[in-house]
Amino acid sequence: MFSGEAQPTLLKDAEGRYFIDRDSKHFGRVLNFLRDAAVVLPTSDQECQELRAEAEFYNLTGLAAAIDERQEATAKAMAAKAMAAVQTAAASTQRRNSNDPAVEAVKKQLSDLLECFQYKQNCLSRTRESELPIRRLQLDNYMLQLKALELQLEALKASSS
Repeated sequence: MFSGEAQPTLLKDAEGRYFIDRDSKHFGRVLNFLRDAAVVLPTSDQECQELRAEAEFYNLTGLAAAIDERQEATAKAMAAKAMAAVQTAAASTQRRNSNDPAVEAVKKQLSDLLECFQYKQNCLSRTRESELPIRRLQLDNYMLQLKALELQLEALKASSS
C-alpha cells in the first residue's frame, strides 16, 4: 500500500501522517492479517465481499486469496450437497414403477435438475472469484426446486397409497 503500487492515492495530513479514509468495519481483520498473516474470515458473503474490497484497497493479495479460496470451497461444498440430494431423490423415484403421468413428470424434472447440477459443478472450477456468489445463488435456487419436487413426490406417494 505504501510502496506506490496500490491504486488509491494516499493522503497525508499537515504533519505528514497518512490519512486513510476507509470504513473501520473490517479494519481489525486487516490489522490482524498484517500482524499474523492469518485472519478469521467473516461467515456472510456480504462481509466477505466487503473484506475483499478492503484487501484490494490495501493491496493485500494474501488476504484476497484466502477469501477467494474460502468462497470457492463453500460454493463447491454447496454444489456437492445439492448434487447428493438430487441424486438421492432421482434414485428413489427411479425405483418406483408407475404409469402415473404425475410421477413420470416429477422423474423428468429430477433428471433435468440432476443434469443442471452436474453442469454447474463442472463450471465451478472455472468460475472467477467475482462470480462465486452468483453461482451460489443459482445452487440455492436449484435446492428450492429440489425441495418443491420432493414435496410433489411425497404428495403423489400419499395419494397413491
